Amino acid sequence: MAAVPPDAFAFAGPTYLAESPVIDCQRSINLYPSPGIATSKTRLGLVGRPGLQLISNLPTSPVRQLWAGDNRLFAVGGTHFYEVDSSIGVITDYGAMAGSTGIGPIKVVQNGGSAAFSLCVMDYSAAGIFNANNSGPSMDLVFNAADMDYLDGYQIAIAAGASLAGANPNQINTSNFGDVTTWNPLNYVIRTGSSDLTNGLAVNNSLLYIFGQRNLEVWYNAGNAGFPFARVNGGQIGLGNLSTWGIVKFYNAILWLGGDDRGYAQVYMINGTSPQRVSNASIEYLLGQYTGPQLALAWAYGYQEDGHTFYVLNIPTSTAFSAFALNSLVYDLTTGLWHERNYGVPWPCCFASLPDFGLTPDFIGDVGSGNIYYQWLGYTSDNGSNIVYQRTAPHVSADNKAHRYNRFELDCDVGTAAPTLDYSNDGGRSFLGATIPLRQNADAIAPQAFRRFYTLGTGISRDRVFRVNISDAANPIRIANALLDID
Repeated sequence: MAAVPPDAFAFAGPTYLAESPVIDCQRSINLYPSPGIATSKTRLGLVGRPGLQLISNLPTSPVRQLWAGDNRLFAVGGTHFYEVDSSIGVITDYGAMAGSTGIGPIKVVQNGGSAAFSLCVMDYSAAGIFNANNSGPSMDLVFNAADMDYLDGYQIAIAAGASLAGANPNQINTSNFGDVTTWNPLNYVIRTGSSDLTNGLAVNNSLLYIFGQRNLEVWYNAGNAGFPFARVNGGQIGLGNLSTWGIVKFYNAILWLGGDDRGYAQVYMINGTSPQRVSNASIEYLLGQYTGPQLALAWAYGYQEDGHTFYVLNIPTSTAFSAFALNSLVYDLTTGLWHERNYGVPWPCCFASLPDFGLTPDFIGDVGSGNIYYQWLGYTSDNGSNIVYQRTAPHVSADNKAHRYNRFELDCDVGTAAPTLDYSNDGGRSFLGATIPLRQNADAIAPQAFRRFYTLGTGISRDRVFRVNISDAANPIRIANALLDID
């Protein structure tokens, strides 16, 4: 009997599913990798994703966006825009947005150039920017647009419909300074640096990013009369954008689902004018399972918790936006590693954080209902429903020589949860479908006991892949590693 060194069997890790499982079939579902330091017990552990707790239901559904700021929380439910209070009850219904279908993504942007608090709502289904008017209250259509953002006192929009000065879909307009209700029809520019269709806007570090289907341009405030922005020298980048709603801004970067004329479906990050590919061959293989129209509907959001910053990419099953396909693909900017999440019902589509609202400040909206949830690592279920955690480990193989597996031991902190073991003897091509319970043994070393989870004698294999499953609603799930004894 010989113990396999931890570095030779790195049980904990990211999702890395190759074109064939015999190459690699690692998956971390509802578990994200969390690194230790040099003196930690393990180089890399696994942490169960945060759970959800229902706190409110909007009068109209589904939840399409949440926005927090100015010590206030706002939500879009169906066609209506609401402000909710600290008990997550509606205190103001601003009414419906004309022409809205009540489904799909929404962008909410504050007009920082206004002397009074002012919010703009971009309803993509209505192709319009609406101003949340306190005096009504009402939702006033102020500009027909395909996307919107804010920089240096100006609301910036990709013009659409009645707002177009001509038939060119690459028209970019700005509002008057500090006044989202007034748009001078002469304050526009036609994006001509690239010939592809403009399909997204984002602002970061005082730069305006104008996305096209095949190219990206970076602009700055040049102080020009009329349209104040101009393209940065060298600010034309040969990477495009696949989804208007897959663009997410973080504190110092922008992430998006993109591609170019040589291919598509890669995730990029940019700060300044230097893009970086953050997806890998495995994630791009998973993205390749979707059609182009599906990827065009990708809907992402970002958040940070306990030292990790996440980009969560969801792909809808249809234009109804009522459900997402398969698992969410989640990139951790802190570690550079990917994992997957699966929710079933509810399925988060948007995020907001407002610390002034109490101990649990993070809010999640459900794409399939009007429900708003608290999200927190301390919650161990999805509003009472089990979370199913699954880790498929790397191959255990040495030149395809037969090994006898005498003992598998999971080093973990899972409370009263009952982990089960499954495995593959054909290089991950298929699994037995077994639910082998891991025995729990407490070594009686007074005055405390060390708890272990293990199983004995799982046979012989030339290429073994282990899979651990935990379905639980009562315990935080944390995994340090797994240990093997083999002959």
